[in-house]
Amino acid sequence: MNTEITAPPPYNEKAAPYIYQSPPPIMNPTLEQPGFHRTIMGPLSEHPMQCVCSRCGALIVTRTEKEAGIVTWLLCGGLIIIGCWLCCCFIPFCIDGVKDTAHYCPNCANLVGVKHLI
Repeated sequence: MNTEITAPPPYNEKAAPYIYQSPPPIMNPTLEQPGFHRTIMGPLSEHPMQCVCSRCGALIVTRTEKEAGIVTWLLCGGLIIIGCWLCCCFIPFCIDGVKDTAHYCPNCANLVGVKHLI
C-alpha cells in the first residue's frame, strides 16, 4: 500500500461572477374570513324567515333567538329610576317582546341578521 500523501490537482477554472436575481413578486391573494358574511335581504321580522345563507349557500328557514338589546336595558334603567329597584327592574329581561331577534342559519349556525327594536 502506498501511504504517500499528494497535493490535489490544480484548479485552473475561474469562477463565474455571482449575479443577484431578485425573487419573483409575491401576489397577495385576498382571503375571506369565515363567519363574517352578511346577506343583503329585506327587513327582518321577529319570526323565522326563508332566505339563502351567505356562508353555506343553502336555502333555509332561519332559527331565531331572543337577545337583550337596547330597549331591554332602557326599560330596566327606567324602572330603576322610578323606584322599582328590588328585582322588578329585571322584568324586561323576561319579556320576549322587548328583546332583539337574532336570525341564525340552522345548517352552519351563521348569524344571518338581527332585528333591533330601535
